[in-house]
Amino acid sequence: MGSMANAQETRKERRDAARAARQEAELQEAAAARRKRRLYQLGGLVGLAAIVVVVAIVISSGGAKGPTKSANENVAGQDLAAQEFDGIPQSGGTLGDPKAPATLVEYGDLVCPACKAYSDDVLPPLIQKYVRSGKLKMEFKPFQFVRPYSLQAAQYSYAAGLQNKGWNFDRIWYINQGDESDNYVTDDFARRMASGVPGLDANKLIADSKTPAAKDAAAKVAQEFQTLGFDSTPSFAGGKTGGTMKPVDLSQNPDQAVQQLITSAGGST
Repeated sequence: MGSMANAQETRKERRDAARAARQEAELQEAAAARRKRRLYQLGGLVGLAAIVVVVAIVISSGGAKGPTKSANENVAGQDLAAQEFDGIPQSGGTLGDPKAPATLVEYGDLVCPACKAYSDDVLPPLIQKYVRSGKLKMEFKPFQFVRPYSLQAAQYSYAAGLQNKGWNFDRIWYINQGDESDNYVTDDFARRMASGVPGLDANKLIADSKTPAAKDAAAKVAQEFQTLGFDSTPSFAGGKTGGTMKPVDLSQNPDQAVQQLITSAGGST
């Protein structure tokens, strides 16, 4: 009787494991479809030529040779990140004047190809036009969405924010983003990204990324993401600074959406 019971238990365990594997595969497929939809939406914003470039980036993850860095860079993208964010205040995950009338929050995943596409093509002009002028502040809230190792990537981002250099770190990460199907999210990769941010202490970043506080921060963001009803990354919420954040759609006309956000918060564009 004991052997029969053990055999039945083993079969049950196999069925449960197979069911769990199917459910995980279905979740991954659904997430991939949402990312693909985000990329197509982005293509509608920047034109056919740009979407060809975006898709090529997603497929090749920067190509066999990876992104090109200049002779004076430690890592590709460090000069671009410095130029984009120079002179703009950073505090934690926040970029811009803390007294800006409106706030735009991005819920993103450093491993997500669609998030990279937004970082490359959609957000830079908004930052230069509205954040640099003090009309808008932005927050980046990283969490695990695409892959299990996205959690550690989010924790690196959180740790960079503790040194008030998160936006530079995240921008460089996206420029050098690997293939989402490969777990390239390691301390060595994070150190290399940190080497492109002047003044960012890589040893402290690695240590801070391993703390319970880092994991708790990512879990809190995931809960906010669900509470807002989002189902894809990147997703955005916004509102009057200090007020309630509500979903904001940047997929059609980002500039117009941000203008409306600022106006509704009592600012001027």
